Amino acid sequence: MTELSNNYTGSSLESACVKMAPYILNTHKSSKQVVVFLNNHLVKSLTDLSCLKSYSTIELEQITNGKKIHGGLKLDTINELANMTKDSRVVFVLNESVKQEPITIYRLFSDKMLPDHSNKVGFYIPTKTSITIRERLIFDTESTSCSNNFWIIDKGSSLTKYRLLESSFFKETSHDSKESFYQGENSLCNSFSFFLGNNDKSSRGVLNNKIFSELIGKSCNSNHRSISFLRGSACVKNKIKTIHHNIDCNSHEIYKGVFDHDSQGEFDSLVVVERGAINANTVQKNNNVLLSSQAKIDSNPQLEIFTDDVKCSHGSTTGQLDADAIFYLRSRGLSLNQAMGVLLKGFLTEVVEFLEDEEICKEIENSLKNLIKV
Repeated sequence: MTELSNNYTGSSLESACVKMAPYILNTHKSSKQVVVFLNNHLVKSLTDLSCLKSYSTIELEQITNGKKIHGGLKLDTINELANMTKDSRVVFVLNESVKQEPITIYRLFSDKMLPDHSNKVGFYIPTKTSITIRERLIFDTESTSCSNNFWIIDKGSSLTKYRLLESSFFKETSHDSKESFYQGENSLCNSFSFFLGNNDKSSRGVLNNKIFSELIGKSCNSNHRSISFLRGSACVKNKIKTIHHNIDCNSHEIYKGVFDHDSQGEFDSLVVVERGAINANTVQKNNNVLLSSQAKIDSNPQLEIFTDDVKCSHGSTTGQLDADAIFYLRSRGLSLNQAMGVLLKGFLTEVVEFLEDEEICKEIENSLKNLIKV
């Protein structure tokens, strides 16, 4: 295992992290699997090192016999795509927990310490390993922060990942995020992201969220689901690109948005089915509700298909809540807020119903209840 200079230790760093998010210390002491990054650098003193190992790209190349990881993933290709050898000289290998518990990753961003945000963070999930990640993004910065992660999901492995952005982010923070997923044969990626603001009309945070997925091996399954619920002048821009390289692969994107006041959203998605990637099954779905005449959403799902024998669909809807449905619910004794709440809850169910983590599900439902005001 390599000890690298960008894996930080020290009481001052630990204190800074705990000050930003005091509950991290309680989680760390509870024997749960916790990994902490500050400005994209590992904080070892707050991290349970039993759930990961860090390897240089040279060591990883030796482990994988030089050229090829399993499931059609070529290491030299991944090095080129992710620029690991240039910008990120370490990849964290995730170990499947004996306790089968989720790994909680805290991603802290501060302009008061470690000003370099440019470090890429890479994770490798070995063959036939099942990992669940709870990723929480926490901010204490007035400047624009950035993150750039990549996930290598090897043959027969599965990743279930929940990404939660704290609601205070939307007060005035700006963040540029990029995540890349590279999947081997028979692998599964279930990715959920929740960008839930608060009820503050002065919110003006901006999130630029880029997702890049490569289905490299045969019979990959890729699912990305997301909810954005914004008020004030907050903004979330989702830019997604998925590439099918091999046969019998499935990709699904379900993105839901609720926008109030002057808030804005963007859904810019491109699915590419390469030549020879037959039996591809792809779905792009973006549905939005505007609660204000000033709110806006730009939706642009696109397909590029270079082979036959595929099943590809895409669709986008934007509008207000159904006035007739609201009238009917009010005629049954519900208030206006209650009627709107029932419709909004039903609208978001298509994402929430897929949550298998009970703790995350309860948290999301409580957050949505506060936003819906029911």
